[in-house]
Amino acid sequence: MMKRLLLTCTALLGFVVTTANANNFVANDDSVATALCMAVASDSINTLRDTLTLTRVSKNTVTMKLRCNDNRVEDFAKKYDLSKTARLLGLSLETNTSIKDLAANTPKTIYISGSR
Repeated sequence: MMKRLLLTCTALLGFVVTTANANNFVANDDSVATALCMAVASDSINTLRDTLTLTRVSKNTVTMKLRCNDNRVEDFAKKYDLSKTARLLGLSLETNTSIKDLAANTPKTIYISGSR
């Protein structure tokens, strides 16, 4: 039953999530951890909330134990500027201020795998 819910959730995510900075996130596998990382990468509060409900994982567990691409969720959210999901998880994205040329960004495909 749980596996069916996870597969449904993963299918809803469409295996590919695109954020405002034009990065494409692709799931490496169909594990619960990867589904949670994909939900974080979606930068959508509704997607993350639905995935947390379907997988029955708490926000605290995600912030304290989950690792996305061998990074803590907070570091992962900072790296890809995932402000909406970071806000839902109660994470701070405060970093050093720098100037970035957004026009110079080229879309990248990032393969995501969660902790095991």
